[in-house]
Amino acid sequence: KGIQARDCAVGQAISVTSTYSATELLEAFDEAKAWRDSLDEHQDKVEQYDKDLVEYRKKFDEFVKKKEEAEAKPEKAAEKTGGKEEKPPEPPKRPTRPKEPKPSAARDLLIEALDGHFAVRVEADDAEDIRRLLRLRTEHNLDLVILGGWWADQVAQELAEAEVPVVLAALPDHHAERFPERSLVARWRALRAAGVTVALASGGGEGAQSLLLARAGELVAAGEDVAEVWAALTTVPAQLLGLDKEFGSLGKDRSASMLLFGGSSPFDASAPFKAHKPR
Repeated sequence: KGIQARDCAVGQAISVTSTYSATELLEAFDEAKAWRDSLDEHQDKVEQYDKDLVEYRKKFDEFVKKKEEAEAKPEKAAEKTGGKEEKPPEPPKRPTRPKEPKPSAARDLLIEALDGHFAVRVEADDAEDIRRLLRLRTEHNLDLVILGGWWADQVAQELAEAEVPVVLAALPDHHAERFPERSLVARWRALRAAGVTVALASGGGEGAQSLLLARAGELVAAGEDVAEVWAALTTVPAQLLGLDKEFGSLGKDRSASMLLFGGSSPFDASAPFKAHKPR
């Protein structure tokens, strides 16, 4: 279900499938595009080969016919040449089928992404790496999502213009006390102010799932809009995963887990809650 995706990591992000430098990832997609272009050229050559093969068969049939005639009536052939030995006709040269470019399983996945069959989710923290990924998005029109995005707020306007969403991790802000400008709240505000679509995720760290609601609560406590924060936990992730037709909101024929909260809102840390999933 949902959108299939090719997960990668660049820079120091090493927690997912493939790790590259941003430049290497760009080069990998450029190489995949060049290979696909060569495959298109190969197809053109195959079509020409098929035409040449039809022409070859005609010429070969003519060659066989002439040879049989010469062998059946050698006297007439000698008369035509004034008694000189006639050079036997040479058979036409059979065309050679063009060799197909060698396939590669890893390259095939990139080509699927270039063709829009896969989304590309890249874990990236450095602002310059994210800029390079935006170039990848522009040049190849990829369905791109930035994961982690520790410095994504530094290129917020560029992300908004490229319509590239960011999934912020709910991992603790190790430097938030010394550098409050790098807190989750500050980074969220910068991205949302620029118009970037933002989702919240656990970040993949051990036990980080339990922090997700608490970190979202920090945003609400700092004055961020409750509906936007709740959407970042529900409808926005469902959209990014291609599951918004079935998950992310309540409605007829949709699948959902039900959370019953006490208190004023789901972000009231003092309120108990219970989870219920229909069987």
